[in-house]
Amino acid sequence: MKKYSKQRELIINSLKNRTDHPTADMLYIDLKKEMPNLGIATVYRNLVELCEEGVIIKIKSKNGPDRYDGNTMPHVHFECE
Repeated sequence: MKKYSKQRELIINSLKNRTDHPTADMLYIDLKKEMPNLGIATVYRNLVELCEEGVIIKIKSKNGPDRYDGNTMPHVHFECE
């Protein structure tokens, strides 16, 4: 795992405590309220790294932006058409 940062911890905790599957932009908007100096590039960079490390899951979408899930236990995702 990468070096600790407040931004990284905030992203992880937010995803682990959510039941929806936010996009990077949705996550950024929500986290910006708690950490006003947070940058969108920081969110994207950390999401990529967290996915690579297996800490979170990226859900690929056919018709929109990728979404993210903090629940790494095996489960299914459905996409409405």
